[in-house]
Amino acid sequence: MTTKTIYRASITPATWRPRIEIRAFVEESQPVGGPIVSYIKPGHSLERITAENSMQEIPAFMTMRLEEAQTLMDQMYEAGIRPTAGAGSVGQLSAVQAHLDDMRKLAFQLIGGVKP
Repeated sequence: MTTKTIYRASITPATWRPRIEIRAFVEESQPVGGPIVSYIKPGHSLERITAENSMQEIPAFMTMRLEEAQTLMDQMYEAGIRPTAGAGSVGQLSAVQAHLDDMRKLAFQLIGGVKP
């Protein structure tokens, strides 16, 4: 039997005081039948998702202000954690731009054009 924890983050729709809500689910595989899925409640206890409660809203076990979330993201970045997909950092973008500028100059030189 294996156990896997899945985290999901979302922003609250309240525009006057937006917050990040963190929800966590624990999935336990079973030798027979489908996996057992539970969610972590605000007191950090587990609640199994059943047919009876499957349509209820899953409460967040943790919330934080946007500033706190940004601080956490910055600290994770400094620790070496990067997004698995998405746009690169500003430093990466400027490095690519410099490379493209160099390639443009080289191409113009090779074809005998005017240097930009």
